[in-house]
Amino acid sequence: SLHLLGAVRCASAACGPRCSAVITLDERLWTWGEHQPASAPALLHTSWVNRHGATDCGLHAAQVAFGGAHMVLLTSGGAVWTWGYNESSCLGWPAAMVHASLRHGFQKPRSPVVLPQALCVAAGAAHSAALVDAGGGRGVPYLWGDNSCGQCGVGGGGCLPLPMPPPGFEAESVSLVRCVGGTSVLVCHSGRCYLLGGGARVEAASSSEEEGGISEGASSAGSEGEQEAGGEGGDGAAAEP
Repeated sequence: SLHLLGAVRCASAACGPRCSAVITLDERLWTWGEHQPASAPALLHTSWVNRHGATDCGLHAAQVAFGGAHMVLLTSGGAVWTWGYNESSCLGWPAAMVHASLRHGFQKPRSPVVLPQALCVAAGAAHSAALVDAGGGRGVPYLWGDNSCGQCGVGGGGCLPLPMPPPGFEAESVSLVRCVGGTSVLVCHSGRCYLLGGGARVEAASSSEEEGGISEGASSAGSEGEQEAGGEGGDGAAAEP
């Protein structure tokens, strides 16, 4: 069993390819493993004290997601922080477009991603996602990073250096976003489920005849996108114990 320092109780947990994290009931984030400060559980905001002063991100953690070699953290206030390797601009830092020293990433939380208030986050092998609150109960997905398989919902491949909503969802209200490998999954309040990746957008509409809500064709398309990404790493969304 895992023993954290002090008498703490865990609210949720997440894991990446070779690292893990726990969020405690007092909204603190503990991480350990590869690309983390230690091989044993360490409290984020004390371990990552640095000259950039970005230490408050670990004080009020709500959700954490692991990518292939990066992390995405949602605070209880709706801010999104990223750190790790910046492959394909998956950290979404505007400063990385200007300063060459940040283009390869940063192994410490440095600054929040420029986004409206977020509701949840996700991470794929080399891309990231956040669901933001657009008001009136409507959720809008923002995606950034690797788009080689179309996982950010934009044609043309390449990568998206900054978060942006995928086109074609203006009439939808998204309730959940998840990422795995080179695929993104958007679940809407209408019951529709969209799989982005593999070079195409596939819709799986729920109906009384499809109890699972995802058709066979959509499921296979998601698998193809995941295989093309070749990606280890996927959404390390927090799971309730």
